Amino acid sequence: MRTVSLVACLGLAAAAPIASAQWSVVNLNPPDGQRSFAQGVGASGQAGWSRIGAVDRASLWLGSAGSRIDLHPAGSDLSYAYGVAGGQQVGYARFGADFHAGLWRGSAASWVDLHVAGARESQARATDGERQVGLVVTGDGVTRASLWSGTRESWIDLTPAGATFSRALGVSGDAQVGQATVGGLGRASLWHGAAGTWVDLNPAGAGGGSLALGVFGGQQVGAVALPGSLAAGLWHGSADTWVSLHTAGFTESTAYATDGTNQVGRARVGGGVNRASLWRGTAGSWVDLHALISADYTSSEATGVWSDGQWTYVSGHGFHRARNRSEALLWRTPVPAPSPAAAFMIAGLAAARRRRP
Repeated sequence: MRTVSLVACLGLAAAAPIASAQWSVVNLNPPDGQRSFAQGVGASGQAGWSRIGAVDRASLWLGSAGSRIDLHPAGSDLSYAYGVAGGQQVGYARFGADFHAGLWRGSAASWVDLHVAGARESQARATDGERQVGLVVTGDGVTRASLWSGTRESWIDLTPAGATFSRALGVSGDAQVGQATVGGLGRASLWHGAAGTWVDLNPAGAGGGSLALGVFGGQQVGAVALPGSLAAGLWHGSADTWVSLHTAGFTESTAYATDGTNQVGRARVGGGVNRASLWRGTAGSWVDLHALISADYTSSEATGVWSDGQWTYVSGHGFHRARNRSEALLWRTPVPAPSPAAAFMIAGLAAARRRRP
């Protein structure tokens, strides 16, 4: 029996415009923090770091400045969290002269060291709750895209054949994204669990290279160096699917993360400062998140996005002019309700499925 795609049907009926939704913004900078950055958001909170007492400390927030949980592992002198998903946070910490990739499960005491034996340095940059990705600088000095499954022994080197440099920066299920330098050019990259699965996402005309930073739901996001500009964009698994999110008037843009529907990052408008940004699949859907925060913030970036079905949450940070520091921020907006036509289609499909033998 031929089936009808629910996603395809919903694509014919537009949801309410996201730009008309009601947004709220929370400053996550802790009371004792000299500065802070939120780098990711998920069901278990917001991950990043705060400078406390002149030390950068990996941090987990639960939606407010006062909720910060200190993830700084014992014995380290610096630590940073970059990703959060499924009750897991990932990042890296410095022990002596070496940075070690690691993961947490909500507390400093839960730290698991992912550092590979013999490596000079390692960093974990993203997680989907089961797998972790990042980079390892091996003893030969080569930076290698890396995949773990919760232990240092599970490490997989994703470096494709012929690459002189690689790094993995996003993960979702069996997909990992990042960058590999092949033929002297940094290329946005997609893997599926092994070096031999490498897919070159660098689109035609991107002579300056490209970088993939986030992945979710079959969608990859990042930036492409085009003649005269760095342009945010998205892919669906191959170089020829690239869609530019770069709007007329931008001088530079980058997409850092996606939840499969929303893409977030930053844009420079008219040669000005970075502005936290959100898109929904097209350049024309751009939402200026920077406009939603106080004018005291002179620049901002959006770094992560996650939805629980009712609300969409965006992590990021902004530079506060008067306080002369970067501060972690969390934006929130209701998920747009389907239009009447879309709701009708959903009801019809549900009824049709109930009638099937």
